[in-house]
Amino acid sequence: MRVLVLRRRGVSSVLGVLFLALVFLVAIGTQTYLSGLQAQSSRAQGQAAQRDSQRAREGIDFGGGPSSLSATNTGAATETEVAMIMKFENGTIYNLNQGSTPVFSPVSLTAGGRVLLQPLVPSGTCTPGTATCLSKFNSIVSGGAVPGRELGLVTSLGNVFWYQPSGGSLGQGSGQFFHIGTPQSTSATTWTAIAGLSFTGSANTFYEVELYLGYYQSVGASQGVFFSIGVPSGTTFLFCGGMFYSDPSFSTGGHAGEECTGGPSTSLGPTTNTQTTCIASVGACQFAGTAMVAFGATAGQFQVQFETTPGDTATVMADSTLIVNAAA
Repeated sequence: MRVLVLRRRGVSSVLGVLFLALVFLVAIGTQTYLSGLQAQSSRAQGQAAQRDSQRAREGIDFGGGPSSLSATNTGAATETEVAMIMKFENGTIYNLNQGSTPVFSPVSLTAGGRVLLQPLVPSGTCTPGTATCLSKFNSIVSGGAVPGRELGLVTSLGNVFWYQPSGGSLGQGSGQFFHIGTPQSTSATTWTAIAGLSFTGSANTFYEVELYLGYYQSVGASQGVFFSIGVPSGTTFLFCGGMFYSDPSFSTGGHAGEECTGGPSTSLGPTTNTQTTCIASVGACQFAGTAMVAFGATAGQFQVQFETTPGDTATVMADSTLIVNAAA
């Protein structure tokens, strides 16, 4: 009987050792598994942080008029636009992408690159409905600022950049900024619209409009750049401003830069003087002023225009701006 007890005790000891070994192996495996999960989690967090950083560096600036609306990559690296979204005030949303019908073709933009948006709209019918996608696009960009109407570009990193038309009517007491995303140039000697520096005024409404333009000309001819405002018939306005300079003795008209005019499509004030030449090789200049505008019975477009003299080219710089306030 003693021998049997000893043998049983010996078997128990062996089983105990095996059990402890098994527990140890399981613990090692669990630790290895948990370490692997932690490493994967760390890599995922690192990738997510890197992606968030990349997304934060993306940027799109919209500019131009309805037929020339463009998107400029203001980010630091190339970005890819993979979808176009069109939203309407009735809640309808058209998501045009690589899997939609019709198909949106992705486009890559290098840093500073610019692309016209109208050619990116896929041909074909946008459903629901029977209208073409192009007609939907045009109704957004040409139809004025309608609450609920927006156009969006989606990047491959998941950013969505929205465009809301800047040519819409402004409500009372509202203030809106309109600016151009890229430089615009003209060699025309007749008034030429500066796309993006406009808004549609409501009938029988008074507006205060601040204008800030950066500009230069290609040659050093005196009075080589001119600015004006186009408004509908029946609209009255007073604009005071111009290129500011402190010494009237150097001006072309004997004034210190602040002139006032009430005539639509006439020169708004001095843009050069005999002391300062606004050419690219020397330095750009600022043209600034304020327009007080009273629309009559007819609503219509307030449009900033420019022209130049024969043999010269005038350029208005990116981020030139209108600030518009409607009377309360």
